[in-house]
Amino acid sequence: MHASSTGLQPADAEQRLKQYGPNTIKAEANDRIAPVAGQFKSPLVLILIFAAIVSGFVGEWVDATIVLAIVLGSTILSFIQEYTAGNAVEKLRSQVTIKSSVLRGGQPLTLPSIQVVPVTWWCCPREA
Repeated sequence: MHASSTGLQPADAEQRLKQYGPNTIKAEANDRIAPVAGQFKSPLVLILIFAAIVSGFVGEWVDATIVLAIVLGSTILSFIQEYTAGNAVEKLRSQVTIKSSVLRGGQPLTLPSIQVVPVTWWCCPREA
């Protein structure tokens, strides 16, 4: 990969950055339905929904309505907490810049990690 013990040449690093793109992890698309559906995976919530259905079958409509209202309220509150926590994490992530130490043209540099490019020492013979 045309790297040596003195690191990459700045022109090579720039070319690799264009070729491979920035050193980032692609964020998952924000899906608004999955977190809501995830709230219904809890065993306690499933038991309460089952109890509400049984109450409805035996004619206890008030009990069924109360249990479903509690489940719905709990689900909404949990979703809001998850949503705000996710937004807080994204805001913090956007404010933090991780830096890496690299060799470019024999000179040690500290760059944002987004500008680090791939170098595989094990595939290429090192220059002495």
